[in-house]
Amino acid sequence: MMTAEPEQPWRRVGRGAAATLAAALLLSACAGGMPGADAPRAAPLACAPQPPAGAMVPAMVAAAEAEWRAFGQPVVDFRGGAPSLNPAGLDETDSRVRARLQLYWRAAADDHGLKMGASDVPELSPWSAAFISYVACAAGVSPADLPPASRHLDYVDHVIFRAIRTPDDPTARFVPAEPMATALRPGDLLCADRGRSDGAPELDRWEDRAAEVIAARQSGWDTRPRGMHCDLVVRVAPGTIAAIGGNVRDRVAMSLFPADPLGRPVPVTGTPHWFVTLAAIDR
Repeated sequence: MMTAEPEQPWRRVGRGAAATLAAALLLSACAGGMPGADAPRAAPLACAPQPPAGAMVPAMVAAAEAEWRAFGQPVVDFRGGAPSLNPAGLDETDSRVRARLQLYWRAAADDHGLKMGASDVPELSPWSAAFISYVACAAGVSPADLPPASRHLDYVDHVIFRAIRTPDDPTARFVPAEPMATALRPGDLLCADRGRSDGAPELDRWEDRAAEVIAARQSGWDTRPRGMHCDLVVRVAPGTIAAIGGNVRDRVAMSLFPADPLGRPVPVTGTPHWFVTLAAIDR
C-alpha cells in the first residue's frame, strides 16, 4: 500500500497564525515521526543543472530507474485487479537504503524535509513527495516548474495554478491534464487523491482541486490540505503503464497499471483514484 503523507492543518492567514502553527507543531511532535523544532537539519541537496530541451524527461526517467534498482526492482502489478508485489525488493527499514531516503528528504528542501534528512529514522515520515523532489533535483528540473516539497499538494497546486494564471505558458514544462483522457508518456506524473481527514469526497478532476483551494483562500486559509500520491511514468506500452514512485509498499517500486490502446490509464479494483496528470513538456 502507498503510505499517506501526513495531512497538515490549515494555516490561517493573518492574525493568530503564529499560535495556530505552534499548536500544529506540538500536535505533530506528539504524534511521532515528526521532529520537533529543535531537531537538527541537513543541508539542502545540490541539484543538477537545468537540462536543455529534450533532455529533461530522459534524465527524470534515468534517475527514477536508478533508485528503483537500488531498492531491488520491486514491482506492484495492478493489472489483475488486486495488486501483487513481486519481486519484493528492499523496504524502507533496510539499512542499505537509509542513506537514500535521507537524500530524498534533503531534495525536498523545506523545513520538514531537512529535519528528516538529518534523522536516523527517515522512514518514520511518509516520503513519496520527497522522492519525486529527488528525481526532479537529480534531473535538474527548475523549481519554477516543479517546486521541491515534502507534500505532493505543494507542487501539484503550483502546476495547476500556474496553468490557470498563464494559460498556454510557452515556458512551462508541466501542465495539468485529465488522466483518463490523456495518452500518457514517459516523464508525466500520474497523481491520485488520497482524501481529506474530514471525509470529504475524493477529487475527480484537477479543476475540483483548484476550486477547493480558491474557496479556502476566500475563507482566509492559505490552502486546503489533502493526501496525495504521484508516480513518474517511465514506460508506456499497449495495455500497460509503468510508473515509479516512492513509499509504494514502503519502497521505491514500479507500478504496472492497465491502459487502453492509446496509453490512457484504465481504473480497475485497487488502482489509485487519479485526478490529474502533470504532463511533461520537454522543451
